[in-house]
Amino acid sequence: MSLQLLVSTWNDVGTWPKRTQASSSCELDVERAIIGYQSDELWALQLFDAWATPGPSLLQGRSMFAGSYSQCKETRAPDTADRAGFKGNYCVVVLLNLTHPVPRTMILMTTHLINVGVCLPDTCTGEDITRLFQERIQSLIFSSIFAVASVDCRSEEKEYDIFTKLAIAISAVILILTAAGSTLDVCMVDCASSPHQAQQNNKLTPVTHQESNQTQKANSITAVSAKENGVLITFLLSFSAWTNGKRLLSTSQTRDNIAVISGIRFLSMAWIVTGHTLSFLLMSFSDNVEQALPDIYNWHAYRIILNLHYAVDTFFTLSGFLVAHKWLKPVMEKGWAFNWRYFFLHRYWRLTPPLMIAVVLVQGYQGLLVSGAIAATMQPSDKFSCQKNWWQLPLYVNNIVTTDILQQCMGQTWSLAVDMQFYLLSPLMLIPFYYHRLAGVFSCLLFVVAQWTYVGWLYHHYQWTDDFLSITTEWMAYYYIHCYTRVAPFAMGILTAYILSAKGGRVKMSRNQVIIGWTLATVAVYTVACSHPGHGTNSSLTTLYSVTERSIWAAAVLWIIVACVSGYGGPVNAILSWTPFTVLSRITYMGYLVHICIMNVIFANLERYVYINLWSTAAFAAASLFYTCVVAGVLAVLVEFPLLSLEKIFVGQTKKVK
Repeated sequence: MSLQLLVSTWNDVGTWPKRTQASSSCELDVERAIIGYQSDELWALQLFDAWATPGPSLLQGRSMFAGSYSQCKETRAPDTADRAGFKGNYCVVVLLNLTHPVPRTMILMTTHLINVGVCLPDTCTGEDITRLFQERIQSLIFSSIFAVASVDCRSEEKEYDIFTKLAIAISAVILILTAAGSTLDVCMVDCASSPHQAQQNNKLTPVTHQESNQTQKANSITAVSAKENGVLITFLLSFSAWTNGKRLLSTSQTRDNIAVISGIRFLSMAWIVTGHTLSFLLMSFSDNVEQALPDIYNWHAYRIILNLHYAVDTFFTLSGFLVAHKWLKPVMEKGWAFNWRYFFLHRYWRLTPPLMIAVVLVQGYQGLLVSGAIAATMQPSDKFSCQKNWWQLPLYVNNIVTTDILQQCMGQTWSLAVDMQFYLLSPLMLIPFYYHRLAGVFSCLLFVVAQWTYVGWLYHHYQWTDDFLSITTEWMAYYYIHCYTRVAPFAMGILTAYILSAKGGRVKMSRNQVIIGWTLATVAVYTVACSHPGHGTNSSLTTLYSVTERSIWAAAVLWIIVACVSGYGGPVNAILSWTPFTVLSRITYMGYLVHICIMNVIFANLERYVYINLWSTAAFAAASLFYTCVVAGVLAVLVEFPLLSLEKIFVGQTKKVK
């Protein structure tokens, strides 16, 4: 019966209920369109030809059908003696399949809904269309099978709200500052061409102590202290696209840099983009979700892609390792006398201004860049959430106050909140090393055991499974986005950095130890990345795995770092230390902030839904990653790097602890 409506009668205008009296403008124009269609008038034929035709593969669960958005928008009904003409209005009617039980999982929710594109007069509102189709379903005696869940009419009119205005204003200011800074930079370089001026420039102080000698020489004109050049000049030079571009593309490394981390960081970012690409296809932009599910369940490649959350754990592991790598030595020397004010302000300035600018730019511009048959009218989808909850982001409490990730502003920023919360907790792991090395080790292990205990209780209490297609909003709210269920990788990173420091930056190992270490790491990476051990069931083994999986993954990542810096990395070290990764790793932060927007722009401008297979997933993931890198590179040069250079003005300089 349900197939009869979709296949035989959905586009049959003869099955529309006859009205004895049409009261609204919408009903009058619909009646006129039906009469015009039956009379073979071209405009009416174009109007109904733009409708989606349900099928094929209905029996295999296909449920997303797009019509012709452009044809619908181009259709015009001529004026008549008694009525004005109208334009075509493309709308998506969402039907609720009442014969299927409502799934509790986020990914499978799409299989419960049927999306069909229709083209009707623009005099019809969403409420009008909902009423028309509900009456049609009842007249065909299908009301026990289908119900109209919602109607979304796609509009090409762009809304210029507060975010759009702020985005335009911020963009203008950034471009003006970039032009001024770049011009000043070039002029100072030209002025420095004389021997006398060059001699004076040699006396200037570099901005950062982390640049290599080669980069310092190249930037000796612009990289100067605010004291010698003045605050205004230093401020403008911070926005020089010439200097910041060289900074982005420089492949030089400082002596304290660990090259393999660059490769790990960028590949983790690529994994996140690929995983979100497949998630977007499953939840919004594919028409064969149910048909693809068997392959997604059984093929390792799909499992690896959808296990992208381990890439987030990689970032948490690197965060803990780098915090200890940079700050543990001065903390061990000074204890509570260490400059904790700068410790926290440095981190806050590093993350927050780029984050808030990215929020404004995404919210302001995405709606202007998107239109089409499968583009939801509300762009971005978190528009109202950002208008209401934007204040949670600079306070890094969005994962605590708004536990439903679908209601958060820029949902991916939950991990930034977690990382900042780790940073606030880090003194509890660093300070004990000041008193005794065993106290420090114990404090780190205490956080690891605390996470294991709490996660074990959660899985036992809620009877969760570890199946990636069984993710529920409850699992996301109580487990996935909280720092106390993620802290083990961060603590293990701090502990590993201490061990590496205590060994002088290199751990000596025998040949057998190296073989055993790489074997265990390889098994751990393969097992965790390809996992969904529960297959939808709950058991003691599933709970044990869920308790330790993130720690196992973190241990494998940390082994790779230790083995590579100790000289036992071999081809792994050669790959992860590849020179281009040095550049690409610098854009991972801005890339993480904007990649969801980039993917939305790519997918929502398509005229048809995507057919899921590995090739289409790989193609769209590659496109998303490429454009994310391009946009992130531009934002790094225009926004992130200038703000980092301004840190010494707004946060203040702190002397290096010897």
